[in-house]
Order: sequence, then structure tokens, then C-alpha cells
Amino acid sequence: MPVSSWLLGLVLLFQNAALPPKLTLELRPEHEALAPAARTTLAVVVRITPPWHVYHPILLDSGAPTVIEFDAPSGVTIDNLRFPPPTLDVSDKGDIKIETLIYEGEFVVLADVTVDSSVKAGDVVTIGAYASALACIEQCIPVEARTRIRAPVRAELGAATNPQFFEQARAALAPPLAEAPYIKGSTIALSKPKLRVGESAEIVATIRVRENHHIQDRNPGVESLIASRLWIESHSGIEVADEEEQIWPPAHERDMPYIGKVREQSGEFKIRVPLKVADPKLPSGPVELRVLFQYQCCSDAGQCFAPEMAADVVRFEVVN
Repeated sequence: MPVSSWLLGLVLLFQNAALPPKLTLELRPEHEALAPAARTTLAVVVRITPPWHVYHPILLDSGAPTVIEFDAPSGVTIDNLRFPPPTLDVSDKGDIKIETLIYEGEFVVLADVTVDSSVKAGDVVTIGAYASALACIEQCIPVEARTRIRAPVRAELGAATNPQFFEQARAALAPPLAEAPYIKGSTIALSKPKLRVGESAEIVATIRVRENHHIQDRNPGVESLIASRLWIESHSGIEVADEEEQIWPPAHERDMPYIGKVREQSGEFKIRVPLKVADPKLPSGPVELRVLFQYQCCSDAGQCFAPEMAADVVRFEVVN
């Protein structure tokens, strides 16, 4: 083989080889200073080396959840993490279809930062963040990242650092069910506010579809239509029914010219998901389960709109 051909082949080999995955974090506070008895927002900018992807905290057929944890001093609380809507990735492995909820490239997670009155103006607080994830393409590699910032504390919140960035980050979040397009006023909650070990309940999503509109059923009847899907986060010690075991009301069927027989949901309807506290060692305390609801709405006159995704949280308490 001529040397030039060998070199060309080597160059193409390196061009096609993916770089090892690297996860990085960047913390961006919404205000240039914190303040006692005040709340602000902290953005976590997460980046994963292309073409690798990582997973949403809600897992479907494979993957591992992306976990973000914070280290903050006494008097500073960081909670209410909001992940942006993931991409539903579908891959066919022979006769098996694998679905996952993924992120590629860069995405922004928002969290609330609350400072209580024990923290005094003039202090400087250090906030650290740690993330772990599973990066995948054809193979999967665990990745992790750490970062930290130092934030001054003043009598009042400092000036906004980057209003446009935070406006875009908030706009990128999926709305809660109560504010989601075409299904405003929808809710989701556990049928009991408190559960003991061994006790069962149901997650009940009450979906209210706009008048003279409908959304596709979870089995829309036509492959090209977007099925409604309710995805719920897993939690150690708690058994949540699989998606196939969710209890949906019977769908309305109708024949659509040039499309076929379609299956729809309209008006107000409920989706019920059985749940049980199964682990006797599960400690008492509050539990939060993230929820995503994917749907596509159409008017009864035949106009269909872009698919939507709503995000919410089911909260309850385990008592022993």
C-alpha cells in the first residue's frame, strides 16, 4: 500500500473516532450577591462531549439518571431542580425497540437558592456542585464533574447578572401540567398524602383538554401520530407501575379520511398509576417523584399542533 494511502486511512480513522466523553459543570447565579432571607436562582450549565449523550433523571428502557448534588454551608438551601425537556430517542436493536430520554451537548438545569437570616451580610459563601451521569453512544462510560463558586452576601440581592440567559433558560423548561398548552388546569397528585411501609396508593393525573380539542390516546391507532405518554421517576424502595400497567380510560375512536381509525382523549379524564412503599428500610420523610407528560393536541376541526411536554412533581410523605 502506498504511504499516502496509509496516511489517508489513518486520518479518516481518527476523524471517525469519537473523543472520550467529558462532563463539565458551570454554576451561574442569577444575582451578583446573595441576601439573608431572600431567594434567587442558580443555573447549572451541563456539557457533555458530542456525540455522547447522557440521560434524564426519568429512565425508560436503559441508561442511568443524571444526578446533580450541591454542597452549601449552613443557612443556605439549594433545591427544586428543574431539568429541561429531554429528547425521546428511539433505537431499533433488531426486533427490540429501545426508548430513552437523553441530553446531548449543553443543557441548563435551574435550582432555587434560599438564604436564611443566620447568614449575615458581609459573609462569603462557597457553593459546590457535583454531577454523575452515564455517557453513551455505542458504548457507555460513567462520567462525573465538580465545580464551585464563591458568592458574597449583602443586605439585598445584587444586580441581575445575565437577564437574557435566565429568561432563555426559564423559557426552555417544560411548563407544569396546570399551565401546559391546551391542557391548562390539569393536575397530578398521590391519592394519599402519607404512606406507611407496605401501603399502596395511586398517582392520579387529571388531564383537562381544551374544549373542542383532543389529544392522542397512548395508543393513537396510527403510527404517524404522537402518542400521549406519562413517565414517572423511579425511587429506591418505592414500586411504581410500569407504563404498560397505567390505567387509562377507554379512548374515543373515529375514522379520519386519508388517515384511518384514530384513538383520542378529550374533556377531563384521569390516568391512574399504582404505587407502593415496598422497602421496610425506607426512612420516614418527604418523597418527590418527577413526572413528564408528552402529548399532541388537535382541534376537532382537524388542525393538529406541535407535540408538547409538561413537567411536574408528585410529592408525598413516608411515615413509619
